[in-house]
Amino acid sequence: MTGPQLVQEIHPSYPDLRVLYMSGDPNGDPLLRRHMAEWDCGFLAKPFPATTFVRAVQKLLTTPQGAQAVLRARDARRSLR
Repeated sequence: MTGPQLVQEIHPSYPDLRVLYMSGDPNGDPLLRRHMAEWDCGFLAKPFPATTFVRAVQKLLTTPQGAQAVLRARDARRSLR
């Protein structure tokens, strides 16, 4: 299961879930980038210092979720399988 698939699976149980993806690929997979935009997720390119991680988590937790994250399409689950 990919990260986006996991997020979509657990979202019904945790609708206020915030997600911060981390990857060694600074450009990211196109599917992941689309998912991040649609679901209002954060992203950190590895490697990163601890202070960058802390700032990213603080930003993710203090920034209101965008309308796209709140109005996620139910049929989007099928697009990532």
